[in-house]
Amino acid sequence: MPQRQEIVIEMQGKFDDILSLAFATQKFLPGGEQVLRRNDIVVAMAEPLNSLSLSLSLSLEKASILQRIKEGYLLWVDIVPHIPKGGRYTIGTRIENKFLDLLEQSYLAYFTPREKRAEKISQCILTMDTLKFLVYVAWEGKLITHKQYTLMAPKLDEIGKMFGGWKISLNNPDKKNRSLG
Repeated sequence: MPQRQEIVIEMQGKFDDILSLAFATQKFLPGGEQVLRRNDIVVAMAEPLNSLSLSLSLSLEKASILQRIKEGYLLWVDIVPHIPKGGRYTIGTRIENKFLDLLEQSYLAYFTPREKRAEKISQCILTMDTLKFLVYVAWEGKLITHKQYTLMAPKLDEIGKMFGGWKISLNNPDKKNRSLG
């Protein structure tokens, strides 16, 4: 019997250690409220982004062509849910991807050195022409309404004219109405 009591006492000692460890972790480790309700980490993480986005927006304020493409893309995103499913996931997605390609290409063209910029602008013009054609096909196939097409077409024409003007200004360095970067 004494041997059995020694084992029981030894086991109780081990459980006491475990219980005290559990209480210690509750007392010393941060609770859910301390971890989840802290916003100083989020604020600290957001500060560099705010200054980055501010400097990026200041450098892009002259890039009105990027703004027009973005407006066209956002207009298209509003149209897409109204396209029947069959067209939404084929030509609708294709047009959306062309808009994103155009945004990316024009952004790259904007920050490309002047001597290489003409080639980038030519790529943008080709993507723009493809985009216009695909929107026209969507309208002709009655996937978008006439009203939606009349909202999109002028925006695309304006963007196309801006690209044409940008390319001409690169080929004509003597005539500087305004600088695009």
